[in-house]
Amino acid sequence: MNLARPGYIGRFDCIFCMDVLPHFSRVQRIALLERLHLYLEPGGYLFLSQTEKLSAPNLNFRSETFDGYTFHRKPLAASAAYGR
Repeated sequence: MNLARPGYIGRFDCIFCMDVLPHFSRVQRIALLERLHLYLEPGGYLFLSQTEKLSAPNLNFRSETFDGYTFHRKPLAASAAYGR
């Protein structure tokens, strides 16, 4: 799959995008991160390599750390959080 081009690939609980972002321009990185955010289910996780940072600050991810590794979680939707 060409990650530089838009295309729906489905919904996922977890996406690993390791050592990919540095190969794109800033604009392409932001577009890719926005698409990955859309592909994640509420509560899903995005894993980047330790050297990569989220370059799209307007995305709604919560950074979490476990055992020295930082990963990013898409918050649950308000309706899902209340069991509706």
